[in-house]
Amino acid sequence: DDKISILGLATLAPGLPVRMILKHSDGTVNEVLLNHSFNENQTHWFRAGSALNLIAAQKRKPKKSGKRKKKVPVKSSVRKRKASSKPKAKKRTRNLRKRK
Repeated sequence: DDKISILGLATLAPGLPVRMILKHSDGTVNEVLLNHSFNENQTHWFRAGSALNLIAAQKRKPKKSGKRKKKVPVKSSVRKRKASSKPKAKKRTRNLRKRK
């Protein structure tokens, strides 16, 4: 019935170790420093729970920039699609006359 605690996950960063504390059932305690191989992106993925969670969170709230962009009204003529310059194909009709 040993227990393991991992400390330092909230401040996980490349090059910084995390601490593991082992509490044994006989009452003794061991502390071990653990090295990891996560890069900066992987630490963000870890904090978000997965890479997909991070992508979804980024889409929900866009990054704030220093300057706000002004909303420019779009002319209604720009929104409409222009008619195609190709002539429409003629409909084929069946000849319903009886053949002789």
